[in-house]
Amino acid sequence: MSEESKNSVMSWLTNPAFGWLALVLTIVVSIVVNEIMKIVDWQMLVVIGSAVFICFTLVSWVIVRYHAAPLGRFQKDLMDRFNYWKAPGIIEWLLTTEQMVEVEEKTEAPEIWVVSPDILEDLPTEKEEHGGHFCEVVKKNLSKGTKYKYFMPDTEGMKTKARELKAFHKDSDKLSVELLREGWFFFMVAGLDVTIYDPLTKISTRPTMYLGIPNQDGDRGQYQVRTNRDFTAIVVSKLENALKQNQSV
Repeated sequence: MSEESKNSVMSWLTNPAFGWLALVLTIVVSIVVNEIMKIVDWQMLVVIGSAVFICFTLVSWVIVRYHAAPLGRFQKDLMDRFNYWKAPGIIEWLLTTEQMVEVEEKTEAPEIWVVSPDILEDLPTEKEEHGGHFCEVVKKNLSKGTKYKYFMPDTEGMKTKARELKAFHKDSDKLSVELLREGWFFFMVAGLDVTIYDPLTKISTRPTMYLGIPNQDGDRGQYQVRTNRDFTAIVVSKLENALKQNQSV
């Protein structure tokens, strides 16, 4: 039996309609058999039982053929379409956090800027329950000479996190943290992170910027959206201006 046939049979057996039909028929058959046994011999009972079985099989087949099977095919087609569109490279400007980690692993950018109100994704998982996706890739990139500059709110809580971040990366001279006064830029939007690859390049096709947007459940950076050149240039310009007046830690 092919895999598709097995799936079809399992779909048939697990369909709620099949269960209800079996229950109803069992009750009806029990009543009928009980009454028939009072008036006919066992041979006739076998004939009647066979007829009931055949009717049951036909009714079940009709349910599966015209109701359950089309619904199953529709569900499979829907999932196939969803899996196709979420695959890497199909929508190249929209990435999951996992795909974004792969992008950062392969980047050749000499410098990366990260703007975040909480740096949840960059702290070790033992520090942040839902974070840590980028810890290892940042460590690897630092070891090969990539510079990282983090922009975060100038608060006592974030100063502590900044120290934890630098300690985790063994105070690498390739990593720096810039504190922005609270309310500056777009820190009023909780959970919105920005990553900019090669921000200071003069090449027209770069830098490349992604916005990490939380989904409806509130997970940080569930989807990463690549921005256009004009918006990227504006953000880079604002951050460059901020560097002239903010303090490092």
